[in-house]
Parts: sequence; structure tokens; C-alpha cells
Amino acid sequence: MNLNRLVDKIVDRLWDNSLEENMRDRQYNAPKNPTSVSSFLEGVFFGEAINFYPGIKTNKCHEFAVFLSVTKPPPGAKWMKKKEMIPLEKMLVKVIQHMQGMCHGKTKHMALIIDDNLSMKTLSEWKSNLRHIQNIDKKEVKILYVDSEGRRHDLNKQCGLSQH
Repeated sequence: MNLNRLVDKIVDRLWDNSLEENMRDRQYNAPKNPTSVSSFLEGVFFGEAINFYPGIKTNKCHEFAVFLSVTKPPPGAKWMKKKEMIPLEKMLVKVIQHMQGMCHGKTKHMALIIDDNLSMKTLSEWKSNLRHIQNIDKKEVKILYVDSEGRRHDLNKQCGLSQH
């Protein structure tokens, strides 16, 4: 699995960006219209294990972790519940707890996907932790802003992180 490909699949499905991707997913009998985070994950990852926040509570740590910070459901995720929409300041706490805490030795690749609740001030407060995760812990880190049109904007450089 590749982190960039994984993030692309998530964004394409949540922001309805790719008809071709959705058609390919249907060939694998993925749920057409997910009704929960768990059915969404089944439709995107076909049984591959990752940590996904917000998501299903688990004590297992996986090689890949994706953190989704949204304050309103993306166009392809009208099924999201209010409790699954986590603002950036709360999601960054979960990122650090996961990457520098309980899954420090296991998770090697992480992505943070942010919607219009992007706050560079909030991200700046956590820059040193994010740089430590990438440079000292040697983990792959991707910070991505997705605007209301579904366009992706890589924020690694603005966060003082290297590009992958």
C-alpha cells in the first residue's frame, strides 16, 4: 500500500471526485452508498487494515493511519454523523496521541486530511510535534487540505515538513 494512493482513494470517495474510481470499487462489491464509517472503510480498503480516525475503536496499531478532520460532511459522505466530524484542534491531539503514544513503534505512515476548518495557527502550534514524527521518528507524514471543490492542497511545506 502507498500513502499517496490511499489518501487519493479516500478523498476521491468522500468528495465524489472520481467516477472511474467509484466504478472500479463496485467491481469489488463495495457498498455503493455507505451508511457509516465502517461501511465506507470496507468500500475503500477491501479488508486492508489501517487506523482511521474518526472510525472504529480498536487497540490495534497498523502501519498506516489516516486522520480526517471535517466540520461538515464532504459531498460523498452525507452519512457522517455529527460526532464523526472532528475539528482540527481536536484531531491534532489524536494524531499526536497515536503517532507519539500508543502506536509509536508500529505506525510508519500517516496522513491528516483537513476540510474548510483549516487553521494555519492551529497547525503551527503542532509543527514541532509533526516535524519530530517525520524527522526523528522517521515516519512518512502527509498533511492535506481539501477545499470545498474537492481540490487537494499539500501543506507539508507550510508545516515545515519534507515532501514525499
